[in-house]
Amino acid sequence: PKKKISEKTLRDECQRIRRKFLRSVTGYGTLMLRANKDSFEKEVQGLREKVEAFQIALREKLNGIYDDNSKRLTKALLPSVVKNPPEEWTGALGINPEQKEIEEMLHHTLLQAFGDPEALLKEMRVNLNFKGVTYGTLVDAKFIEIASAVFPNLKLHDEYDATRGSAAPQQPNGEPELL
Repeated sequence: PKKKISEKTLRDECQRIRRKFLRSVTGYGTLMLRANKDSFEKEVQGLREKVEAFQIALREKLNGIYDDNSKRLTKALLPSVVKNPPEEWTGALGINPEQKEIEEMLHHTLLQAFGDPEALLKEMRVNLNFKGVTYGTLVDAKFIEIASAVFPNLKLHDEYDATRGSAAPQQPNGEPELL
């Protein structure tokens, strides 16, 4: 059976993906291993598809709710509006409009007052922005210390890696003389 999509299931899925792939590095943002990028993008695409399916279902539901509510309000308000139609409706309906014309105008006006469900739904999206870690960050001692705690098995960049084991002159403490 297909699992029902709700706002809660979408939020839970988003959190699950974040917990699985992303690590917060205090002061530097959220990081992920490059090796996990393809799997991460695949899961994010799955989340995007669920959000789109949720939008379609919600759009239909909201349109139905808006229509039902405007019909009920039209029915309740129609007698009063027929007796005293808004003056600004004269331009569209004429001086002596029929009750049916007033009813249609009232229904349309109420639907407009509820707003467009699309305006609510367009804010519902999955954004994904990748930013690379800069060389300056990779040689920042504070970053290396914090990131090493978050990624204990990752050998972070060391600007001397390429020269270690080479014929580069070494100081007595083993560090290269040249940068």
